[in-house]
Amino acid sequence: FMKTLETEFGAATSLEDFDRKAQMIDYAAHRAIFEGFAAHLWQPNSARMIWMTQPAWPSMEWNFLGSDYDTQSSFYGTQKACEPVHAQLDLTDGSVDLINLNDARSLKVRVRVVALDGKTLSDQTNQVLAASNARTPVSKPDLEKLAGGHTVLVELQVSDAAGTPVSDNFYWWSQEQASLRELDNLAKATLTTSATVTNAGDERKATVKIKNSGSAPALLVKLTLNNAATGERILPAYYSENYVSLLPGEERTITVQFPASSATPSIGLRGWNLD
Repeated sequence: FMKTLETEFGAATSLEDFDRKAQMIDYAAHRAIFEGFAAHLWQPNSARMIWMTQPAWPSMEWNFLGSDYDTQSSFYGTQKACEPVHAQLDLTDGSVDLINLNDARSLKVRVRVVALDGKTLSDQTNQVLAASNARTPVSKPDLEKLAGGHTVLVELQVSDAAGTPVSDNFYWWSQEQASLRELDNLAKATLTTSATVTNAGDERKATVKIKNSGSAPALLVKLTLNNAATGERILPAYYSENYVSLLPGEERTITVQFPASSATPSIGLRGWNLD
């Protein structure tokens, strides 16, 4: 784990920097475990087993929940990979596949390749008849040529026939592991946010809208529900998704469910390239 961290992102300079880099690795690694499963439905794969999902001691490896009850990026990377309709990038050859665990249906898959400075290198949309309970090939962008030896961002978006978003996926890709260190040179991202809270019996729900209002991509943005007065985390809290990545101009709505008896909440934000 430490060798991978130092190769891809450089040695950690502080505890905060270590956590930031470890979350990037955990998200990508756990997503890959389950996307690898989906790439070979249903033979020879029929299941995946993850060891030590809830360690009782501080750990950044092989865990979904931390010893302090925080939900790690690995959980959300797994959640992303296990979507019933899911576009994914095959890291072995750069091809894009569509996983459909529902009935056969026609879907659109948009594949965008973006440089770290925000310049679009490729943007293609394919109409795909997604087979039922199977993997359907979509396209194979020439990532090596597009990247030109650098790190690029790859965004996959799935929509139905009416154009309604179904799912999305986001990768940082480089032919060489060490080139991923270029991510540390990303400009700081600027987010615009708003939130509302509603009550329903013993439960409250915060609806948080996030928009990347700047010119730099925002990677692995994490929301944390806090006590507005003390700054301590409100537990339990269940997020519809977390550790999200947004290209400039993109928006995302995330819901957080938590007990009605909780204190007045605030939302904390952190991310790969957020102040």
